Amino acid sequence: MKRSYRDNTVDRNKKKKKKKTQKEQINSNITQFEDLANEILYEIFDYLEFYHMYLAFSNLNIRFESFLLQWTVPIQLNPSILSKSAFDYYHKNTIIHKQYQIKSLSLSNSFVVNLMFKAYSFPLLSNYSQLQTLILNNIEKRHVINILKSLRTLPNLHSLTILCHEKSKNPVKYFLELFQLPVLKYCRVKFETYSVHSLFRLLDDSDSSIEHLIIDSNIWIANLNSLLSGKSKLRYLTVNQLCGNTYGPIMHCSRLKKPLTKLIITKLMISFEFFKSFIKTHGEHLEILHLSQMNDSHYFNANDWEQLIMSSMPNLKTFSVHFRFTIDNRPSLKLILRQFHTSFWLERQWFFEHNISTVSYKITVDFYSINPFSMKKFIIIGNNHQTFGKKVPLKSVNHVVIENTNAIINCRNTFPSATKLTLTCNDQDFSSLSTILRLEQLTTLHIKAFPNSFVFLIELLNIIPNIKTLIFDYYGDFSRKIELLSKTNQIKRLIISKQLSFEKIQFLIRLCPQLEYLRIEKYSDLRSILLFLLSNTRHLHFICIHDFTKSDFNRTLSMIKYNQLLKNFTMDFVSELRICYIWW
Repeated sequence: MKRSYRDNTVDRNKKKKKKKTQKEQINSNITQFEDLANEILYEIFDYLEFYHMYLAFSNLNIRFESFLLQWTVPIQLNPSILSKSAFDYYHKNTIIHKQYQIKSLSLSNSFVVNLMFKAYSFPLLSNYSQLQTLILNNIEKRHVINILKSLRTLPNLHSLTILCHEKSKNPVKYFLELFQLPVLKYCRVKFETYSVHSLFRLLDDSDSSIEHLIIDSNIWIANLNSLLSGKSKLRYLTVNQLCGNTYGPIMHCSRLKKPLTKLIITKLMISFEFFKSFIKTHGEHLEILHLSQMNDSHYFNANDWEQLIMSSMPNLKTFSVHFRFTIDNRPSLKLILRQFHTSFWLERQWFFEHNISTVSYKITVDFYSINPFSMKKFIIIGNNHQTFGKKVPLKSVNHVVIENTNAIINCRNTFPSATKLTLTCNDQDFSSLSTILRLEQLTTLHIKAFPNSFVFLIELLNIIPNIKTLIFDYYGDFSRKIELLSKTNQIKRLIISKQLSFEKIQFLIRLCPQLEYLRIEKYSDLRSILLFLLSNTRHLHFICIHDFTKSDFNRTLSMIKYNQLLKNFTMDFVSELRICYIWW
């Protein structure tokens, strides 16, 4: 009996010892992240932005600190979303020491642009010898010329985006500098202008290396002809808004040195006769054409398009259009639509759909291509959504506007790539949203109209869980039941475009505890708003206030200093735009 007990005890001890040995062997086979080889770390870190790498690992241990200091792989930087204190630390300890390794740089904070370029006194931009892509948003026009001049020294700058929201009397000087950049291939610009008749003819003799140009502002057709001069190498052109006289003499167009193969015009504001003249000069080698035109029935003529395509665009492979127009009766609409369903269109596999809405006996028609479909924004209007042709998901759409929830049920299209949703209706039933949208994919919600019950916003944010930007354009009644939602929503950017009371702004701020960026376009009781914001927000570090005056700026600056609301902060006032920026 005793011997049996001893044997059992020995067996149990052996089993425990065996399990312990197995556990130690298992633990010995587990590799900690810190023990990974440098080659594997390079592979992992390739998926991270360098700032996040530096923040997470620079103080982990001596090995990682040395690893980051010796980092030789080209770096992509996007420091615009940081708070001022975080950027100051990052700039001092990383950016200054890594100038020669920066491959891509994206700046959308005007303060960051000013700080970085002032710190290097423009000529020292030559230190960015590996820079291939540069994105500058919200840049002040007083800096544009100096920055463009300094970019000439960069031997590898192939892609440039520069967006200036202030208006300039003569943007030609900017284009003259752009066209001097020696190896630039892709360029996206926004230079607003006071004058419609700028002296763009000065560009006629320029010899630019740019092949892909995107103009995010409006441009006059005469000026566009100068840009498309005989020495231009442009192959791909996108224009946000093309303007011109509806009537009058048609400007002569010069031919390009290299043929234009792709043309996108987001808003056509010229007569069809002007457009035809432009295409007769530049359309011979066009392969891709995307157009959007509103309220001109002359564009909605299938026979005219057939003649223009056959005579002036013989190589056209992609024809993507969006026309909006009004018509008196449905029978005449059917006749027009039938013209776009002949063998000419079917043989090229160019198919179309249309939406109809009726207001005060007027029929508004949205007519657009679906093969291919290129529209980025889609508006669901009216009670009826009528289609013909092939029914396919509209993959190019990233912004859906809903003007009537009844039309959601009848909509046969889906929008698998949409990330922004705008609501302009007072309906309360959005239960069918998931039938046309991937709700978890939406990151921006713009509310232009809303039911009287503000509880509905809470319910809507519950079914759209990943909203990062909320744009609020609404007056209605508010509810206090926000506790649960405020703990779960991920909203980091809030834009208020209607004047709200101080109490309602408080409500929205409490609704968004993760808020980092706030833009207020209309306001009352500014002092109370700022005192609340600067005293009751944890993550907020950037405020943009519209409709501001110089006296407002001075009073705000004095208030912040007197009440010691912020320590390390920067303020700026753009008088032309009447905008104040506060960054801390």
